[in-house]
Amino acid sequence: MNNLLRNVTKMVLLKRKCQCPECGAVLSMQESFDENNEINVCEKCGQKLANRQFAYQGERFPGVTWFCDDCGTILNTQEGFRDIYPFYRCDKCGYLNRITEDEAFDSIEEKREHRKKIGG
Repeated sequence: MNNLLRNVTKMVLLKRKCQCPECGAVLSMQESFDENNEINVCEKCGQKLANRQFAYQGERFPGVTWFCDDCGTILNTQEGFRDIYPFYRCDKCGYLNRITEDEAFDSIEEKREHRKKIGG
């Protein structure tokens, strides 16, 4: 009976379209996914994803998840983070991150390609 309940629960979660923006994997079908977690990690590609109910959604860049350029921590979940400022210091490592339009990417791969071009 547990497997049936588990499969029905996963089907309900699947309808919410919880997909990884990096690789497209359905997060709600992954063993470690929990909608009550502040952060979930995609089992397929390792992408860290902020749970929207806990994360700051943005004023200048709505819906953008910001990551620390040094340690990779999600900035949106850090106390005091707001995207209206051009810079934000990561609470975890202290790195000063730029919060500007040219730092907002559609994917991690796009960000990597940009870093290669500028030599960073």
